[in-house]
Amino acid sequence: MLLFYLGGFHNPRPHDLDLAIIADNPAAAAPVEQALTSSLGESINVSTVATREEATDLLANREIAGAFVPAGLDGADHADLLIASGSSVTTAETVVTIFQRLTQAQEVRLAIEDVVPVDADDPWGRTSSST
Repeated sequence: MLLFYLGGFHNPRPHDLDLAIIADNPAAAAPVEQALTSSLGESINVSTVATREEATDLLANREIAGAFVPAGLDGADHADLLIASGSSVTTAETVVTIFQRLTQAQEVRLAIEDVVPVDADDPWGRTSSST
């Protein structure tokens, strides 16, 4: 019985993880979307949003798990990642891991911004923050 239980953890992957790429031009998001779907396949759903504000609203409403701004957009020399640990610490950590791997492969620095942090009364993020 223990082997069956542990077998499910040998290669954990996200399941139906909704991610966004922030780019005012969908063509700018295409290389990132292609890299993500080629490595994670159907375990993720990737969309493009035009602004950080739109991505922040989607994160606050738990419609996406993370939003990525590729390096080079707006003249930045690094990539940005928006997360919402207040919705789920585990999901936020998963999103960070995904994009750390992506940016390391690109040799680009990743700046992470938690736009919906865990509640001060719930430092482990066991309950969802309300917005």
